[in-house]
Amino acid sequence: MYNPMYYIHSYYEGYKTSDVADYFRINTGITQGDTSSVVEMNLFLALTNYGKNVAFTTVWDKGHTEAERSGSATDNFISWIAKIEGVSDDSETDSSSSPESSNGNSSSTILNLSKLNNLIISLLIICLL
Repeated sequence: MYNPMYYIHSYYEGYKTSDVADYFRINTGITQGDTSSVVEMNLFLALTNYGKNVAFTTVWDKGHTEAERSGSATDNFISWIAKIEGVSDDSETDSSSSPESSNGNSSSTILNLSKLNNLIISLLIICLL
């Protein structure tokens, strides 16, 4: 996708013609040279106006990719997903304590996988900017 704004801003014909993920995480490095910081800010504002939950962070002295204030991008992203899904460290390590989770087919598990899929798609869109 070249321009995600096509689906989330009323200026474009594609506005509201697609399912848009509920959650977005945008970290942008202030010293990036790949694109203007205004691109991420416009995406943040459009998603917020669209009614989406957006975690937007500017990171000083970092470039375009893996802009994190602390920790690794992978660990922070996984923690962000876990927070959205309401998953604690205990539930990740001991899923056998719940009878519903023993077969892996509960509606909660399916719902969580659906949300995770939307989050991954959102991340891919952001990486393409």
